Amino acid sequence: MDKKDLLPLQERSLNGRIRKLKKAIAPGAHPIFLKRSLLYLESYRITEGEHTIIRRAKALENILKKIPITIQSDQRIVGGRTPSPRMGVPATEGDVEWLYNEIDSLPERKQEPFLVDNKNKEIFFEVIYPYFRDKTLKKWIESNLSDEVKEGINQKVFNLNQTTHSQGHILPDVSKWLEQGINGLIDEVKSAERQYSSSNTDSNNFYEAVLITLKAASTFINRYAELAEEMGLTDIAKRCRKLAEFPPESFADAVQSLWFLFVILHLESIGSSFSPGRLDQILYPYYKKDIERGVLTSEEALDLIEELYIKFNEVVLLRSEDAARYFAGFPIGFNVALGGQNEMGEDATNELSYLFLKAQADLLLPQPNLSVRLHSKSPRRFLEAVSYVISRGSGMPQLFNDEIIIPALLNRGIEVEDARNYAIIGCVELGIPGKSLGLSDAALFNMPRLLELTMYEKRYKSFNDLSRALYMNLKKYVKLMVEGCNVVDKAHATMLPTPFLSSVISNCFEKGLDVSQGGAYYNFTGPQAVGIANLVDSLYTLKELVFDKSGCENRLDYQDFCKILMEDFSGNEMLRHRILNRLPKYGNNDPEVDHFAHEWSRKYNMEVEKYRNPRGGRFQPGLYTVSAHVPLGMNVGATPDGRKSFEPLADGGLSPMRGRDVKGPIAVLQSVSKVDQIRASNGALLNLKFHPSVFEGDEGYSKFSQFLRGFVDYKNIHVQFNIVSADVLRKAQKNPDAYRDLVVRVAGYSAFFVELNEALQEDIIERTEHGI
Repeated sequence: MDKKDLLPLQERSLNGRIRKLKKAIAPGAHPIFLKRSLLYLESYRITEGEHTIIRRAKALENILKKIPITIQSDQRIVGGRTPSPRMGVPATEGDVEWLYNEIDSLPERKQEPFLVDNKNKEIFFEVIYPYFRDKTLKKWIESNLSDEVKEGINQKVFNLNQTTHSQGHILPDVSKWLEQGINGLIDEVKSAERQYSSSNTDSNNFYEAVLITLKAASTFINRYAELAEEMGLTDIAKRCRKLAEFPPESFADAVQSLWFLFVILHLESIGSSFSPGRLDQILYPYYKKDIERGVLTSEEALDLIEELYIKFNEVVLLRSEDAARYFAGFPIGFNVALGGQNEMGEDATNELSYLFLKAQADLLLPQPNLSVRLHSKSPRRFLEAVSYVISRGSGMPQLFNDEIIIPALLNRGIEVEDARNYAIIGCVELGIPGKSLGLSDAALFNMPRLLELTMYEKRYKSFNDLSRALYMNLKKYVKLMVEGCNVVDKAHATMLPTPFLSSVISNCFEKGLDVSQGGAYYNFTGPQAVGIANLVDSLYTLKELVFDKSGCENRLDYQDFCKILMEDFSGNEMLRHRILNRLPKYGNNDPEVDHFAHEWSRKYNMEVEKYRNPRGGRFQPGLYTVSAHVPLGMNVGATPDGRKSFEPLADGGLSPMRGRDVKGPIAVLQSVSKVDQIRASNGALLNLKFHPSVFEGDEGYSKFSQFLRGFVDYKNIHVQFNIVSADVLRKAQKNPDAYRDLVVRVAGYSAFFVELNEALQEDIIERTEHGI
């Protein structure tokens, strides 16, 4: 098949304007930006003694009125969190201690450096830090965690996330924002206040706070109109004047309006993973109307989409050095989902689905985190277009399977029309646009570390004894993790409510509650397990080499084997190679090994889903890692599967340990299909790496499309691909300046390869390279 048939406008190259905008977001060290913190602080000093949600609203109001704004003369989409792209904005109301300790080293650190001049250091040490140090989200959490939870964290069995910034990881109701406009939302708040408010002071404060933020949003957009007028940019000025009050009418209006929404959300929270969702569905009515009226061409629409993609890449998160290892490469999480089904269960693919794919093929940028929903009736042409974009090598789009995800969401009590409208948050987390707060990525649960602690507790006489002890520890530490997650949940509701975000989440107005306090229609908490593959391979090794009597002539003494592990296989390389090369491993469709994958994923999932959160919802488990498999591996000594001390754990969540999936990608899909995914409704992740030669020849895209059909048929939640050779990645390591545009798939996100630390680069290089 000719690749020119796979996507519209195939021969179109980037125009000079788009190339220039793309160049402005190239990898490199960018300055820190403290103005938001100063404006937040200025407001909080004035509002001492007022209700927290009012103070938060007024802080955002002050930011939106005063933060510096700029417009580049060649932009058609305007608005930004900072005056120039990729500046580091600290969430000082979330945590300032890390910045106090690390501000001097920010420019030199290897992972995600930021430039800091002496003036900014002086402002931070003399103004910002003294005010915020005792008032942060992190301090509240630390003071409210029990000693038992702190001990669980210290044991490195689990980490708590979402502790350093206010609410993110959510799908706002973009359709509602576009359809109603700011004035429409203001009218809705006032109507809800008349209908639902009472003597409840909290709900009255909530409505007042939302109104403050919506009016401030209007002011912010009008500031861009005024600046555009000063610069003689008449069309932009007119558009911003209109959008400051009214809904968009055209495709260009809608794209601009949705970008303003996400800029303001980021200014309110400095969080990650505010995801736009199903933009091919949301924007299609505007596109279709403009095409039919003859005021828009496909080329012009694509130009706007590509500029929107560039805007998504302007936002990065300033994290501590430790957090940057867990979330390496700026996974900001603008997840755009394409395809899938409509509310009737019919295929929803449309012309915009292809244009959004085309934009990724043209730009090859890490944001948005482009996702595609597939199902049994996905059109062949769409599958082949997806295959072509995957072949371009940016690690996108990643794929999600309606055939397992929709049943998994129904299993959580989500209504069928909502389940069919699911989209993806951040990396791979599943959510309902405008209706759910899933507190996804709430915690990381280290399964191999749990095994390590269990193994060294005592001498076990049988495999069943060890399994029972492991399960008891699983129950113990999951309970502690849940307790910790619920403290974090309460901290957000108490310290950092988000009234502007609540204006675009259904049911908040009816309940008179901020989204952080349970205002959403669906409320979940989603912690994820890491290292399932290492646990599975380790348990099989223990059963075969230590406890299985059928092989008693080669059986190892339990205490001796523990000593070998504590000594990191020193002097026992023959044994290690025997474990690595002669024992079957997860990822190769071996029934006995895969049985453990099903058993222990099910045990983790069922244990997690027992619990409830403070917002009245349930916990739902996930199986994914972000980039945490590398630093979490540094918390675990040598494991029975042959992994040496402090080496990375298996990537992904569903993925086999790198280099052990030796029977091809279909065998991987078969093994993964046995994992308990119906309960992993917070999201799951499978990484696969293919050599670029897979796409050579006339049938390359067709064959890969057939492989994607297999992914759907095996009912696995997720799969994503790196299409790059190890040779190219080695060259990029040695000569990063020549490969600054190289984008690779890390975990549930893509990143510029040169912006990753060496350990993570090595992990990606060493992943199994498949063919078809």
